[in-house]
Amino acid sequence: MSEQTPFSLQDADLSSLFRPAWTKEEERQHSFSSRRENEEKKEPRSFSGKKKVRKHFSREESFPKKPEPPRLAVLVGWAIQVLPEARGLDEMAKQIRKEMKAYSIFELARLLLQKPQRYHIKLSQRRGEEATSLFQCQIDETLWLSEKEAVAHAFSQYRDRYYRMERIATEPPKGVYKTIGVCGMSQTLLGPPNHHEYQNKIRRLHAERFSHIPFEVFKSRIQMSHDEALLERWKVEQSSQEIFYLLVPTIEGAEEKIGSLAEAEEHFTKTIAPSIVKKIEEEVILSSPVAWQQSAVAVRRLMEQEVESLKRFPLSFSQEVGQALIARGLSIFKAHENIVYVSIARPRSFHKGEQAVSDSVKRLLEVLKLHSTVPRPEQWKALLASRSSEQTPEEHESTLLKDLSWLLHEGYVVNYASRGFEVI
Repeated sequence: MSEQTPFSLQDADLSSLFRPAWTKEEERQHSFSSRRENEEKKEPRSFSGKKKVRKHFSREESFPKKPEPPRLAVLVGWAIQVLPEARGLDEMAKQIRKEMKAYSIFELARLLLQKPQRYHIKLSQRRGEEATSLFQCQIDETLWLSEKEAVAHAFSQYRDRYYRMERIATEPPKGVYKTIGVCGMSQTLLGPPNHHEYQNKIRRLHAERFSHIPFEVFKSRIQMSHDEALLERWKVEQSSQEIFYLLVPTIEGAEEKIGSLAEAEEHFTKTIAPSIVKKIEEEVILSSPVAWQQSAVAVRRLMEQEVESLKRFPLSFSQEVGQALIARGLSIFKAHENIVYVSIARPRSFHKGEQAVSDSVKRLLEVLKLHSTVPRPEQWKALLASRSSEQTPEEHESTLLKDLSWLLHEGYVVNYASRGFEVI
């Protein structure tokens, strides 16, 4: 398969990845309760053998309480579903037909979950429940908990699609400034707290670069400095002004002057945002990994938790994968302690009395039955060694491949990726 598409599965050695024995493994859960109970039973004693009397100190009296961090928003009332991506399934089905092997459907599901390009995420509003409002920026499919957040994201990321910016020289700001705010994460100069643009600068920087962080958390990391050099640098930066022009010309052919950054944002909110920011009413499918990776924190956290849960036990996702592979002409069956496999055909028994087959097919089946417990390379060596004296090695191998392909497509022999050939 070609590596030209991110949905290719050629970068993974499927035969080494699919080991059905994983279903027998159980997660080991370490219990600390018994250890804690034993420690509680042990009573401290002094060197004289007498019990020590512990003094209990009030933590509240000794140490002041730290302020609790602001709680993050939570996405409620929405059901999440992970769906396999169609092109990745096409590549998978193509490879299964080419190799004529049977793979564990759970391992195939885990393989698809390794890369976000191989699956979509669907959000559906639960009926009868009060759900968190969701707004989508339709340019990149990102989801936000409020219309204001979605508009701020769209303006900061795609402003250049609608406006042209021109910088002009202006007078430096007047006033007495002794303190300047500095972003603790990007070291961006925010300006003095008593400057009229200070609060707007904080909101713009948060929307443009740190929208994935709650605003109150971002604001708490702002540092105040009395450095004169920083104040002078800020004054130099303020000695110029950004003027925005609408890229779509007027009827007369001239550019429409919008004004400052704040005026451009207001213009964007009123005239452009309504066409690219929509409220999600019932359901939405995120087809690009960028969509949920750059969405609001609550959305991203919910999706990451769902994907990690499926990686541990991909039952619901494997069912979606199985139905999709059936639709692509493959077969699903159970074997080896109810492990679900997918292959080119369902297994079925071969009865000599009911099948008029060639001697070469009969000999092939007998060799595989005698070597049913050895690895696939050893099975193939045994098949090559079963050559009759009338055949050349090339003729014998050609006959083997033809007969084996027929048996695999009919389901009389199954080529398990993790086991080898097995006669039904």
